[in-house]
Amino acid sequence: GRRDQDDAEFFATATQVINNLEKELKRVPAKERTHWKALEIGCGPGRLMRPMSRHFAEIHGIDVSDEMIARATENLRETPNAFAHVGDGSRLSQFEDASIDFIYSYAVFQHIPSRDVVLEYLGEIQRVLKPGGLARLQLNGLPLIGDDQYTTWSGARFSSQELLEFTAGRDIQVLALEGAGTQYMWTTWRKQPAGWHSRMNGRTFDSTPCRIRRITNATSSEPVAPSRGRFASISVWVENLPSDAGLHHLRVMIGEYLGTIIYIGPPDNVGLQQLTVILPDLEATGLLPVELRWVDAPLAPPTTLR
Repeated sequence: GRRDQDDAEFFATATQVINNLEKELKRVPAKERTHWKALEIGCGPGRLMRPMSRHFAEIHGIDVSDEMIARATENLRETPNAFAHVGDGSRLSQFEDASIDFIYSYAVFQHIPSRDVVLEYLGEIQRVLKPGGLARLQLNGLPLIGDDQYTTWSGARFSSQELLEFTAGRDIQVLALEGAGTQYMWTTWRKQPAGWHSRMNGRTFDSTPCRIRRITNATSSEPVAPSRGRFASISVWVENLPSDAGLHHLRVMIGEYLGTIIYIGPPDNVGLQQLTVILPDLEATGLLPVELRWVDAPLAPPTTLR
């Protein structure tokens, strides 16, 4: 945050990112994470690893800088389940296939100038994740420019559509894709078995108990939303959402218009899951029908949005 920080202040700057990561861990009950192994890509001096270590039986960090790994080793000397490694800058060769339960990365990919290197890392993440494992990753989502203009400060950029195409080809369930068009685009993945994406495209629901229980403004929680502008987004609270629902297959229609789902939350204490949906610019106002679909098929009875 500034020069000449002491250690306490430096580690305190991790709070907001830690909250972001811990929110995603709620997708899996704590009792099921007892033996989980985690990995941070671009761990630096261990600022995130130290507080995140409390959630895992084992946590690893990898960084291209041997200086940063030396500092991380020192900062983690009293954290016996944390291990820091020097990496080669594009692969996760220290880790076997399907060996990690949770992978995260923050403020790393946004500084890598080579799109190919970032894509290689993303492929490696899919390789080392266990089936059912989660990844929470931050990338640069600013509008694309020429490849020769990327630097180690303003790194390679990716569109949300690129990430959806990349993950579809690797059977990854996308649970979040937030901040598209900004430098801080976050995505959450769950690894699925080979062939999962094709099977989900053809999935049918003869009789589903899925229901939309309420719709609120995503910003104010009021039961009304503006038809356009920066606050035109809603939270759709869904009961019995299929566990394999993701951004590739789930649709929210507002009247005749397609909303953009950016987040599928974990079940809350009464079993409802939050879908955060950005509204398109709507011409109509008043009461509009809202329908939840699996690709083109209705998934739940329609309701209304004011």
